[in-house]
Amino acid sequence: MKRFKKAFGIPLSSELKSTVASPEARHHLLKMLASDGQCYCRAIVVYKRNVKLYLRQEPNLLYNYATGLLLAPHIKGLSSVLLSVDPREQKVDAPRKFDEYLRTELYARYESDVSIEIQRPESSVSSGIQAADFLCNAIFRHFERGETVCYGAIQGKLELRRLYFPRDTDA
Repeated sequence: MKRFKKAFGIPLSSELKSTVASPEARHHLLKMLASDGQCYCRAIVVYKRNVKLYLRQEPNLLYNYATGLLLAPHIKGLSSVLLSVDPREQKVDAPRKFDEYLRTELYARYESDVSIEIQRPESSVSSGIQAADFLCNAIFRHFERGETVCYGAIQGKLELRRLYFPRDTDA
């Protein structure tokens, strides 16, 4: 993020939002992420029309389930994890908090003894959350609007899982 901000003349202290960045800037950042050997891009997209009404009415249940599917298999064998979570999930009323859900998945389903610390920094101070915002925006624009340029920049690096998609959809 520091290299990107310098390349585009953006103050290091400024928060980057993909929704206000130019298409060229979004594409450039995603190309940078794709070429970074230490960067891993994983995402889950959900075809909401096929999600049961109950889960659509309880978005945090679906959020927890999808996030558990995304993270748990990749962190179950580690000794410790520091996870930065966008504070967005705190704004959704949750019968079971995300932290509890993820720990339960790791300990019960995977028999993992990973020590997990979950922090919720404001996105303005987290370059990781800002980068994830660009990734999510590219995925959203690809699936919802058919825009492929930014998605194409990261697609080769992206491990993407689809939930509830019709079998005949390859989008």
